Amino acid sequence: MPRVSKGKETSMEESINYINMATEENNNSSNNSIIVNENVPQKIITIPTENNENVGGITDEYSEYIKLPVSGYEAHVRGLKIKEEDMLRSNSSTPKNMYDALHEVLFKCTRFITNEDSQYASPFKNVDDLKRKMCMADRDALVWALISQTYGNEHNVWVTCPNCGKGFEAEFNISNSMTVTPYTGAEPYLDKVKILEIPELKWKLYLKLPRLVDEERSLKQNENNRKLANASVYSFVDKLEVMMDAVLDNGMKTKNNIAVYNTPVEIYSVICEKPVKYKDKIFNYYFKEFPYYGTDVNLEAKCPSCDNELKQNMSACPHMFRMVERLY
Repeated sequence: MPRVSKGKETSMEESINYINMATEENNNSSNNSIIVNENVPQKIITIPTENNENVGGITDEYSEYIKLPVSGYEAHVRGLKIKEEDMLRSNSSTPKNMYDALHEVLFKCTRFITNEDSQYASPFKNVDDLKRKMCMADRDALVWALISQTYGNEHNVWVTCPNCGKGFEAEFNISNSMTVTPYTGAEPYLDKVKILEIPELKWKLYLKLPRLVDEERSLKQNENNRKLANASVYSFVDKLEVMMDAVLDNGMKTKNNIAVYNTPVEIYSVICEKPVKYKDKIFNYYFKEFPYYGTDVNLEAKCPSCDNELKQNMSACPHMFRMVERLY
């Protein structure tokens, strides 16, 4: 029997959905349907290490095979244990606590496939290492596998028709409605850094793909001060260098003084004073240089009241939290 996650699909939004945004063109190109449990490798090699829970052979418990879309890491995922679901439910006071608990549980529920040359049996030594090295798209792919293993593929959710405004319950199947857009380049995508220069502002921006630790910092900032929510949007800017005019003792100006801003709050304090056209320039350049790669699960339904057909992209983490809080 399908699980029912009660409450409207729009009742909870991720604090920083900017990170995995895709342009309409990228969304439309995601037509390569991949089921997560295909092509299970025949041989699994692991290297046990001390103080690493993320080790051990693959058993029937860890039966969900997945290849992460950005890093290309391969892994097996098991479902939640009761105590792990309780841990997620008991840490729902703030978004930061929820994501911290989710990452802890996700690390425990995942076994990465490695080879004999690996220093560790996992590419991540511990959960903090995972947050430093993993992007949101790879995390979300693991979360969908975790949901599938824990609660099955068939799900019911409450949606609101944008045409008539009436709500209704709709069904979707994770595997059947999933498309994956994998990164296939030679250069590791997480190591990619692009530089955008804006000469008229004397700016040099270093752009990157944000990781879980960037998300964590943003959630913490938002928790401390809601006014900083807009600052978190700029976590993909690793640093901003601004050439400053310095006045010498003789009254002459020189341009060899560079101010460097490293945190989203610092970066936003500089960016927010400029015209919107510069924000557009930054985001357009970013999405061009960092196209979307990831896992999409789409719900397609017809409104029973007005026959309007709608397609809604499901967000992995909010859906996971809804399932944890579900009512039977």
